[in-house]
Amino acid sequence: MTVAPNAPTIARHRAVAPVSFLELEITRDCTAACQHCYSNSGPTGGTGTMRPADWLRVIEQAAAHPTIETVQFIGGEPTMHPTFVGLVRFALGSGLQVAIFTNLIEVTPALWDLYGHERVRLSTSWYSADRAQHDRILRQPGAYDATWANLREVVRRDIPIKVGLVRVVDDQDIDGAVEQILGLGITNYNVDDARPVGRALGRGQRTTVDDLCGMCGDGRAAIDTTGRLMPCVLGRDFDAGNVHESALADLLAGGRWAEVVDAIPGKADRCGPADSNDCDPAI
Repeated sequence: MTVAPNAPTIARHRAVAPVSFLELEITRDCTAACQHCYSNSGPTGGTGTMRPADWLRVIEQAAAHPTIETVQFIGGEPTMHPTFVGLVRFALGSGLQVAIFTNLIEVTPALWDLYGHERVRLSTSWYSADRAQHDRILRQPGAYDATWANLREVVRRDIPIKVGLVRVVDDQDIDGAVEQILGLGITNYNVDDARPVGRALGRGQRTTVDDLCGMCGDGRAAIDTTGRLMPCVLGRDFDAGNVHESALADLLAGGRWAEVVDAIPGKADRCGPADSNDCDPAI
């Protein structure tokens, strides 16, 4: 693959790292329909216009890119994609690190095999120590029990995991949820507030750059189910071209990408690299 020339010089307001972490939003299908879902995913979300062959091409281009090291499979619930296991195996076989962000509601033997791979990093979300409250946030009865059982299995299998705890409702038992996670022996976690994106938007509200963590496009990028290149899965209002029309390297080296990234102000209290807690496409 030919790597595109450097991006044209434009007036920049902040310094950003080259993209090393690429989020692949491979589906909007999900077992849950969370109140705050940034992508409006749910049981009938669909896989968009990106076919398996399109994702394979993007992964191949990511592996050939001089700075991309990790691809993260996210959704929706990425494990619901019909070729999820094959896509992950292809990414691993291409030499990439793989991150998987899953709700851990359903885990098959094949998925346990993937989660235990030395180059796979696993992340999930946990919302409340109150079972009923947790399930109301996910709008999925039984989600609490299913995810909790699989979290326990993750620990039993000694699989490293990161847990994102997102404040969605006013009376949410986040403190109790943190105690639960720590009680399992999981110390890699983040707590954040739901960002006004997707279902978390109020009526008539629009996401602004001030609602984002400030890391969008800084060392990271995302591609959604229609092939749009975005500065992260939460920066959905920022479109830097489409992988259906141009190679990934060309898009990342282009002036449009530079302008999109430059439009997002960095923040002193921003989230850490590739860690946006729902911002919680965290790894």
